[in-house]
Amino acid sequence: MKLSNRVYILGAFIFFTFSCSKMNDLHQPYLDEGETIYAAKIDSVATNAGKGRIQLEAFIRSQRIETVYIFWNDLADSTEIQVNNQTGIYHKMLENMVEKEYIFQFISTDKYGHQSLPFEVSGKVYGNRFQEALINRAIVSMTPVIHGNLTINWSAAVDQGVGCNLVYMNVDGHKITKKVPMSETITTLNDFASGLKYQTLFVPEPTAIDTFYTDFKAQKVLIIVDRSDWTATADSYESTGQLPNGAPEKTIDGDASTYWHTQHIGEMPGYPHWLAYDMKKTVTVSVVELTSRSDQKQNDFTDFTIQQSIDGSNWIDCESFKLADVVGVQTFNLQNPIKTRYIRVYMTAGPNLYTHLSEFSVGFYD
Repeated sequence: MKLSNRVYILGAFIFFTFSCSKMNDLHQPYLDEGETIYAAKIDSVATNAGKGRIQLEAFIRSQRIETVYIFWNDLADSTEIQVNNQTGIYHKMLENMVEKEYIFQFISTDKYGHQSLPFEVSGKVYGNRFQEALINRAIVSMTPVIHGNLTINWSAAVDQGVGCNLVYMNVDGHKITKKVPMSETITTLNDFASGLKYQTLFVPEPTAIDTFYTDFKAQKVLIIVDRSDWTATADSYESTGQLPNGAPEKTIDGDASTYWHTQHIGEMPGYPHWLAYDMKKTVTVSVVELTSRSDQKQNDFTDFTIQQSIDGSNWIDCESFKLADVVGVQTFNLQNPIKTRYIRVYMTAGPNLYTHLSEFSVGFYD
């Protein structure tokens, strides 16, 4: 063999011998330590948000977990769950938490002290910032209360809202709390007396463990005074020519198709005309409602004054209004509500000598 070949073979032998030695040096610490053994990880975690707290649900199917350690705030805070090699769902409630989003790390250990790889999950805690941003669901409109019947028309559902609590006093003097689901757009009460207020309920997440409430908001309600005991009189009425209508009590019978009419057979007295009512007890009047005769509204009186009396004979002017040429109920708000037993509609002008009216009622705001 030539000398050059011998030198080449010798060099290669020395190189591979040196390389293997270096590789052994690199892996020897790991070989000395042996195989790394990890404990079983938990299977999954559900987070249930709350107000200043959060509930963690750990799902475990392995029977080789002794303890689960939970870390958050970059490992600065921790707690643990004792599992004792049992499967199941384990709950942990973390109280007095700051309002923010958290990253939780779960590391399980077995009875030999082996640790699992970390399992991470995020969860959110809600508090004052969320609470202060809540706004009550709006009420679009409400019907006047007649004989305890009140209808509430709600706005569209609000985000994260789950319903409203309505609180009021009923006709029997009991305090009622009615839960209204967010899916409900119209709510009807059949026993309302006074004191309507409501609040809206919010759940920040579908699985949240706490419900947030807005402050109660008092709601002004128009209550129409019961007319069942009232009596009505007028300056004149048509007793024959408008039958079965004509009499003044037709304005308090609850039927908009009937009406009072001034006298026009024999005599036809002109303005002023009036309708007076004895309400049988003193009531607060903030609102008066007049309903025109639907088929002859163009012949209605146009100007009138609301008057009050302490004896039904001597009258004091309260406020004056104009009746519009429209069909249906017209509502007039008194700038200065009155308390009276006797009330009168004193009509001062219109297109003809005669006039008429279908319905008259009064109400007050609770």
